Amino acid sequence: MFGLLCVPYEVLANIVGNIDFDDVFNLALSCKELKFLITEESICKSIVQTKIKYSNEALAAVSAGGGNARALRRAAKRRNALATVNPFTVATIGFCDAYVYNKGVLCYTVDDRVRILDLHNSADHEVVISIPGLLTQALSNIHDNSRGTFQILYYSDRIISCLYRSSGPDSTAWLIAFSVRHRAVLVAEELDSTEKIFVRHNREFLYFGTNSDVGTDGHKKWVIQGHSFRNRKWFEKKVHLPDMVGSEIGSTICFEFHKKHFYALSNQTSFEVEEIDWTSFYHCVRFPLDSPCEELKEKTNNNDMWRRQHQEGPIDDRWTFLRLDTDESTGDLRIVESRKEWYLGASRSQRTYYTTDIIFPTQQHDDPAYSLPGPSTSSSDTFDNSLLPNDPI
Repeated sequence: MFGLLCVPYEVLANIVGNIDFDDVFNLALSCKELKFLITEESICKSIVQTKIKYSNEALAAVSAGGGNARALRRAAKRRNALATVNPFTVATIGFCDAYVYNKGVLCYTVDDRVRILDLHNSADHEVVISIPGLLTQALSNIHDNSRGTFQILYYSDRIISCLYRSSGPDSTAWLIAFSVRHRAVLVAEELDSTEKIFVRHNREFLYFGTNSDVGTDGHKKWVIQGHSFRNRKWFEKKVHLPDMVGSEIGSTICFEFHKKHFYALSNQTSFEVEEIDWTSFYHCVRFPLDSPCEELKEKTNNNDMWRRQHQEGPIDDRWTFLRLDTDESTGDLRIVESRKEWYLGASRSQRTYYTTDIIFPTQQHDDPAYSLPGPSTSSSDTFDNSLLPNDPI
């Protein structure tokens, strides 16, 4: 009887090429003869750069020009820790008043300092920013309103966005974006509203939104405004999202940048507390970062991205977690939602993570040579897509 150890190397390489990343890692752990799959640099490079090429570990290996074997093992440990909810290492970093963790970077405040630590790259020192110094640099009249509140909103691409609310009868709120690399203030904008405020940015654009636009039905709606770092000015038009239901960021609605678009995602159907529809769907809107306008705004069809049927059992909305995440294999944006549910009326609840592809309708154009990229395909497309929302990660 022949086994994997007896087949030619070319056959084994073909087998490895047709199974997913986690199966390759588990195969290498099955016996010492196959351990080379996770230690030999050239083989690891092929595995990492084809199966998880959009992961942080793969991108770091490309940037460093090597270290794919270490990247493979590190990615495997991370994925296993998340899948089993069992971290392979735990460390106390420090104590803080508030923190934001994004893209492997921890930003936290202690007293009158902002501290930034790159955990993903195992940085051995922190970047420390004085909050009074930052406010003095951003706002010329800050000395008259020095007793306010400071809040970190977002961090990405070595830029930190924060909110400052002054105290007093004529209190004001300011959105401040600060370049950690150049120690320069990029944005200092007085805000009309801070209701449910959020910020997303990269090195070129900054967008913030508030749940402050009151619709004709009396419900508050989201309004988004963008800024170009390169041109150093705000876009003239604001983007209104009257049909996006949900006000709790990370639970019922979420926002994210992906490539050259701004995405907004909701898992709600109605503004009413009791929904009429017994089948719920995801709803997504996107528009170009460099041209935020109603004419270029795209919206998914209401029934294209199935979420769940209420007959599957009750759920505890307090534990619902919603976000947009980049698929490490394809680089496409996907929906990730965690729900605590009593599936099919079971007496015991469970928390399950669901992933769903984002499907935008194909746009028609007069020129037959013109086409927009549609949803990406992967090996999972050979299965019944209707089962995907029920499959845990």
